[in-house]
Amino acid sequence: MALPRVDRAVRSVAAPADLTFDVLTDLKRHAGAFPFTTMAAPPAPPRVGDKFEAVTLGFLRDIMVLERLATSTDGGHRAVYRKVGGMFRGTVEMTVRPRAGGDGRSEVTWVYDVWLPKGPRWLSRKAATIGCTLAAGVALYRLGGLAEDEARSA
Repeated sequence: MALPRVDRAVRSVAAPADLTFDVLTDLKRHAGAFPFTTMAAPPAPPRVGDKFEAVTLGFLRDIMVLERLATSTDGGHRAVYRKVGGMFRGTVEMTVRPRAGGDGRSEVTWVYDVWLPKGPRWLSRKAATIGCTLAAGVALYRLGGLAEDEARSA
């Protein structure tokens, strides 16, 4: 039996890929999705080079820059954020693809590769990645729900 991957959060969302990606990349919405977190972010839509700052529990800072945005020929979307300051370094990648079968659902994968800026990277990478992935799982559940609500009301 294979162990589950600990570097990613995955969810099927009952909303089209375009809408789901728009919700996920509107980082101001992350403030309500990540537990105990506020977010300073430019207005949507996101642009490469945009800088974001999350603060968790009032003192844990996380500064990110949007490094890449891409759309694939199958209607999928990808955003890559680089963590450049605060408590983490590394990358976060969000991928949203239309689900096979054309049922209007999307598949989201949120992958983390992060570590703490002080101390040996090999020592903090697994713990930081697992912690961030667990928090992202909660956020993805909430953000996916927002996308589903918007799809139903459209």
